[in-house]
Amino acid sequence: MRTYFSINVRCRGGICGHLNPVNDKLYDVLERVFREMGQLFPSDTFHLGADEVEFLCWRKTPEVRQWMEARGMDPDSDADMFELWSQFQRNATARLRAAAPGVRNVTLWTSSLTSRDDLESKVPVKGHLIQIWTDSKDETIPKLMEKNYTVSDSCGRQSCSNDLVVVLVSYKNKNLWYVLTTLAMLSCLR
Repeated sequence: MRTYFSINVRCRGGICGHLNPVNDKLYDVLERVFREMGQLFPSDTFHLGADEVEFLCWRKTPEVRQWMEARGMDPDSDADMFELWSQFQRNATARLRAAAPGVRNVTLWTSSLTSRDDLESKVPVKGHLIQIWTDSKDETIPKLMEKNYTVSDSCGRQSCSNDLVVVLVSYKNKNLWYVLTTLAMLSCLR
């Protein structure tokens, strides 16, 4: 059976397990998964993750390198890797919307990718929610809000133990967000 993962590549001391963004069949599989998830758990929001993307894993995958080079992209360039990631996000999001038309909001975790200055040119503001998994001091938060992304605050893992507090906020009112973040953090500390 052909796999859609780069399981033969070792990164960070282990097997990568990253999806192969240049394998077109991957998107067929994702669409089937999205359709089934949409039927089992109907919702207007779907979390695609997108954190902990390790460029080294893609760089070490010959198929990814060849695909990028054939399109004039440099696999050793972070900018081109970000472009590959954003193409994956666009393709996966298009398949998600086709499979589960009720999904209006796609959620992504914050990461080094969502902190980029050109994020809005890769991930549209409309229809995306960025979930903050760090703490209220994260410098990414005001930058995302200035770009008009809707953000969700998940109380930091270290502060909350087993609790998860999510506060959805309007991106147009920064003061409200900071008040709600403070209340969320206080509820985690009990």
